[in-house]
Amino acid sequence: MSKKYLFTCLSIGLIVIIFSIFQISGANFDQSSGLGLCGGLNQEAEEGLLLGEMQIAQDESASGGQFVHAPDDIEDMFTIANNPHKAIYCVQVPQTGMYQIKTWVDARNLAHNSFFFTIDNTPSAGYLWDLAIADGFQTDMANDRTMGDPLSFKLEAGEHTLTVYNRESGTRLDRFELIAVSTDDPNPPEEQCTPRLNGATTETRLWSNCLANPAAMDIRLPMAATMSRYLNAVNDH
Repeated sequence: MSKKYLFTCLSIGLIVIIFSIFQISGANFDQSSGLGLCGGLNQEAEEGLLLGEMQIAQDESASGGQFVHAPDDIEDMFTIANNPHKAIYCVQVPQTGMYQIKTWVDARNLAHNSFFFTIDNTPSAGYLWDLAIADGFQTDMANDRTMGDPLSFKLEAGEHTLTVYNRESGTRLDRFELIAVSTDDPNPPEEQCTPRLNGATTETRLWSNCLANPAAMDIRLPMAATMSRYLNAVNDH
């Protein structure tokens, strides 16, 4: 066997091995997006793929002591077109059904209280998500200024992509959880409901209890927060 023939065989073998490795890893890695293994329904913000000036910062009051934001000195972005500042999350949905997105966020004032987001790159212009003003991290359901609060999404079982874009710099994302409102499973596990009184969490009940008692449903918007969102919608540029 000539040295040239042996070298050719070894080269081909190496190429096959490398190709096989990429094939194996490709099942859990989207090279176009840079995402690795899909996470579950509940994820920390810092676990995503952070692009542009979206970055991790420290705060002991945040879950895990960290949150994600575009710093205050980054220019506000009032569109997702050519918006490089974003966090991308791969979410593994176990059952087909309707889902809402519960988040833990910090919106300090009217200048720092909104994101854009998309589900599977939809809609093309993004949802304009206004956050209630609060001092520190609080829960907030993902919404759209004109389409509803909270928003519900029909998701098939499998992998989905949640992308959160910077809109008003300094708005902080701590973590999120996709909550199943209904599923195609005839016997789904009961989900949790968080009743509130003037925006403050008071206790935890099952969805069945909340549905049996509409007064206990999560109202979320005290008068001050409602007014803040209204003023933000009026004054936002």
